Amino acid sequence: MEKILADTSVWVASFAKSGHEPLKKAMRESILKGELVMTGMVLLEILQGARNEQEGLALKRRLSILPFLSVQDGIWVEVAEFSLKLRSRGVQTAVPDLFTAWVAIKNGCILMHCDRDYERIAKHSDLKTRPFV
Repeated sequence: MEKILADTSVWVASFAKSGHEPLKKAMRESILKGELVMTGMVLLEILQGARNEQEGLALKRRLSILPFLSVQDGIWVEVAEFSLKLRSRGVQTAVPDLFTAWVAIKNGCILMHCDRDYERIAKHSDLKTRPFV
C-alpha cells in the first residue's frame, strides 16, 4: 500500500463546500483505504487557518485519526541542503513546501497537491506527486 501525504492546498480544497469533486473523492478514498498520512507542517498550516478555537478543536479531532509521520532532528539540515540543491537548479520555494516535499521523499510517500511548486520540485528530485492543479 502506498502512503499519500496531502499538502495543505489539498486539505483546503477538500474542506470547501463546493469545488473540486475529483479531489474530494480521491481524499475520501485515500482515508478509507488507510493510505493518507499527516505531517507536522501540514497540520500546523491547517490548524493555524482555523477561524476560532472551536473550529481548531474540531479540526484536531478530525485529523487525529491519520497516521503521523514523525521527523528526526537532523531533518532541518537535510531540508536546508535540499533547498540549496533546488536553488542551484533555479527552483525556489517556501520553507513549508520544501519541508513537506522532503518528508514525502524520505517516507516514500506520494504527495497529493494543488500547488505547481511541487511539480517544479519533482522535476529536480525524487518527489512523487499526484497533482490536482
